[in-house]
Amino acid sequence: MFRGPLALGLLCAFVLALPGAPVVAANPQATVAIHNCHVQRSQGFTWFFCGVTSEVPTNTTISVSYRVNLVTFKPNVGGTWDRRSGTLHFGRGQSLQNLKFAVRNLSAAQVKKRLRVVLSEARGATVSDATAVAS
Repeated sequence: MFRGPLALGLLCAFVLALPGAPVVAANPQATVAIHNCHVQRSQGFTWFFCGVTSEVPTNTTISVSYRVNLVTFKPNVGGTWDRRSGTLHFGRGQSLQNLKFAVRNLSAAQVKKRLRVVLSEARGATVSDATAVAS
């Protein structure tokens, strides 16, 4: 009679190889990733846009925090300074969220050189690519 972990492993392999043995499906895990940002100069500001994508299995919602290292500006709401961090939420079937920021007093070249956007604290998902820079 065999005993120990090896014997148990062999027994499990034998049972799973039998015709009609139950098939165990893998549980799909939600992932979220940020992609490099593109930069453009427009309306007196330097803008950068970053795409955050998610692969969300059915019946799952996820959220992820982001942080931008540059001081950003929100020209469309009376010129107030914007938060450099926040949370994105993905619902069922939603695969893309765009981050859009404006920067004052920096050229596009300076933004491209300095920009860094980081994802963290994902809930309901794994972050597969956490950092974006300007490309």
